Parts: sequence; structure tokens; C-alpha cells
Amino acid sequence: MYAGIVVAVIRDHGIADATGSGGLRIHGFEWRKIMRFHIFPAAALAAAVLTATPVLAEETAHEVAVSLGLAWDEDFNRADAAALAEHYAEDAVLSPGNGEILEGREEIQGLFQSFLDNGVHSHRIEIVRADHTGDLLVQTGHWQAEGTDGDGNAITFGGVLTTSFRRNDAGDWEMVSHVWNMAD
Repeated sequence: MYAGIVVAVIRDHGIADATGSGGLRIHGFEWRKIMRFHIFPAAALAAAVLTATPVLAEETAHEVAVSLGLAWDEDFNRADAAALAEHYAEDAVLSPGNGEILEGREEIQGLFQSFLDNGVHSHRIEIVRADHTGDLLVQTGHWQAEGTDGDGNAITFGGVLTTSFRRNDAGDWEMVSHVWNMAD
């Protein structure tokens, strides 16, 4: 069983070539000879090749995205713009739906500080979809917050957001792009 898996993986990845007798050559050695003496190492090779690219299941990507969103909401709802800025990579970009693009933590912190200074609170993120590949996580969802209008009346507003995260050298997820709109 393992031999068949290893042969298929090796052929698919162009590591070996077929011999004229129907056998398989790997770096000049005939496959049958390798398998006769190296069944266990071949099985280990198959396992290594099959698991070489880490795959994060959609449910796990969703769980990671929900966790990141909850941490972001917590810092927003504590009215801590400096802590919010720490969720972003140094070179992050953010577009708040008005056609502008902010760059870097300092500008991002300033935007959130202005929201907090104007009474925006009770922020909530609901993740609709999250996808992951390598060190990149992308999520799409809905956001909602509360505040007051120009007359001092309580209002609830929200929209759609898309964020991209990159895993840094320490293994932590940092937001590199954050874009949202506001529904009418």
C-alpha cells in the first residue's frame, strides 16, 4: 500500500522517471530495489511528502478568524486605540470605505482614536468566511457598532469588512489589510 502511494507522489512531483521495463528509477536506482530494502523509509518519505504543505481546514481558519475578531473587538470596546494599532503590521493598509487609504500603525491608530473620541462603541465582528494558505489568512464578515448621530440620538450602524492577516516571524497573526464599507 505505502509503495503505491510513494510511487504516485514521486511520479506526480517529477522526482523519478519510468524505466523501459515498467519500473521506476529514482536518482538512478530502480524502485523495486529501493522498496525491497527500504519499506519503512519509503513509508516515511510518503508521509513527509504528503504532509509537507500544512493545510488549515476551513473550520480552523474560521476559528482563527473569530478569535482574531474577538480580540480586536475587545480592544475597540475598551476604547484602546494603541492596542488596536498593535493588531496591524507596521506596513498595514486600511481603507475605511471613503476612498482613502491609510498606511502604517500611526495613521490607523489616529483613525480609531477619532472614532472612540466621537463615542463609537459596542463594536462587533461576525465572520462569514475565512480562508487560509501558508502564512496568509483572509476573512470576510459583517461589522456593527453603536454611537450617536448629530442630534445625540443613539444609532447602530455597520457594513461589510474584509481583512487579510499575515503570520509574522514570531508566529503571530498581524493584519496587513483592512477594508470596510458602511451599509445604508
